[in-house]
Amino acid sequence: MRNYSLFFVLCTSVCLVSCEKEIEYNFNKKEKIVVFSQFTDNNALDVLVYKTGSYETNGTNEFVTDATVMVFSKGEFLEALDLIPANDASNAPPFYRSKELKPEIGKVYVIKVSVPGFDPVTAENSIPVAVPIQSVQFNSNQNEDPENDKETVLDFNVSVTIQDPQEVRNYYHLIFYQKLIPYTITSTGDTIRGEMSYAKPQTLFPSDPNLPLIKNFDNRGFLAEDRTFNGQRMVFGAHGSYLYDPGKFIAGDFLVELRTVSEAYFYHYSTLTLQDGMGNNPFAEGVVIYDNIENGVGIFAGYSSSVNTFHLNN
Repeated sequence: MRNYSLFFVLCTSVCLVSCEKEIEYNFNKKEKIVVFSQFTDNNALDVLVYKTGSYETNGTNEFVTDATVMVFSKGEFLEALDLIPANDASNAPPFYRSKELKPEIGKVYVIKVSVPGFDPVTAENSIPVAVPIQSVQFNSNQNEDPENDKETVLDFNVSVTIQDPQEVRNYYHLIFYQKLIPYTITSTGDTIRGEMSYAKPQTLFPSDPNLPLIKNFDNRGFLAEDRTFNGQRMVFGAHGSYLYDPGKFIAGDFLVELRTVSEAYFYHYSTLTLQDGMGNNPFAEGVVIYDNIENGVGIFAGYSSSVNTFHLNN
């Protein structure tokens, strides 16, 4: 086991892109600018910009490639972000990225997004001080899937212990990752490995239903706020399973990430989770997704991260 800080670009900022659920903002009369950015310390600042569909465009969203995205702090201009073109191979849409700027913990950043034909869109947020993982207990086992003999079920149990800081309101996002490495065997018996991916849990449950955990809509982890355990030692326990085909993939390390997130981050994803839980129920009350974007919609939110990694049990 080792503890280190890691920024999962593919599962956050550029999953701006592929890993995040598309948030549906419905407007009948006119388009709106949507800004999406999750940022952390010592990494580039990435910002996704698109337009919500209007009635005239049949509700089709359109990624924006002619925006000017500027970053400020304490009224000082820091940088204009560069456009990163769409990557058809990975299905990644175009987005904007800083070249020199790497956000710092505790510093308040303001972005201003200007799109022709729209009022400027602004937002501000900061990266909270990280609450480190004190310890992790992890065990796993692998068995054949009783319903499909070509697949393997990887079961896991994990307990994550933290010491919540006293007199500070903290918000958390606990995420689990299972590395899967695709491979092929050549006619000469050589193994060729492909690009690593992070699998999504097939099942995921808190170890105790009374734990103050909200399962995030993507089923990869949980959200929590310290309202009921402020200043206390807290153990987040969970169990779940992954499903994979050992004839196509090699199971790599299991990773546990604890994000200490901003208030805006927490409320955005908790309300998004509530909305997702409504499903297609026509009698359910609507949920307004929290956002912190002025003159637009979306989220601009900072987080800090602590990660532990484990080799799977044989």
